[in-house]
Amino acid sequence: MTFGIPRKLAGVDTWNELGLFLRSGRRMRTWIDAGRPVPVPHAVKVRNILTVAQLYGLKTLVETGTQAGATLAATLDYFDRLYSIEIYPPSVMAARKRFAAHPKVTIIEGDSAIALPALVAKIDEPILFWLDGHYSGKGTGMGEEQSPIVAEISHILKLRPPGRDAIIIDDARDFVGKNGYPPLDKFMADMKVWFGTEPRHADDAIFILPR
Repeated sequence: MTFGIPRKLAGVDTWNELGLFLRSGRRMRTWIDAGRPVPVPHAVKVRNILTVAQLYGLKTLVETGTQAGATLAATLDYFDRLYSIEIYPPSVMAARKRFAAHPKVTIIEGDSAIALPALVAKIDEPILFWLDGHYSGKGTGMGEEQSPIVAEISHILKLRPPGRDAIIIDDARDFVGKNGYPPLDKFMADMKVWFGTEPRHADDAIFILPR
């Protein structure tokens, strides 16, 4: 799946240029006209994932938080390899059944705070990380924290070459300093220092793009 990205955006000169492209299209305009309510529609999240992946030529997806597998299904045609870590056993079983006919999809059972290092250490290609592995009530699972985001980011920093990968973290509204989420302002400041690039906050997500 592609979106016909203009050549002038190939280098993503500014966040504003990228933002204009991300928000084009009828579904995006409908959501914007409604005042950009949260939670953000799944179609908007998928468009953001695929647009960033295409802009940077990223063909490997690593997701935390499989749930029903909706994001995997929506991005299946674009990515060459898709990995998803899920802590809740019923969701693992359902996802493995759903994607059994697609060998390029791997569902890993476990807490992403623990399972992520073994996965990313063996991937040589640049990755698009979609980090959404948090507890959200009945029908979901939880590790030591409701959100494993701090551990996930620490693993990526330790194990991945700097500046190659794109990271999109969902549910920025939850970064309020509790339940495993640091305060948003502090987290954004830390990401700038640790990754050496300006993180962005849009569409209830945090974007850390390749340098």
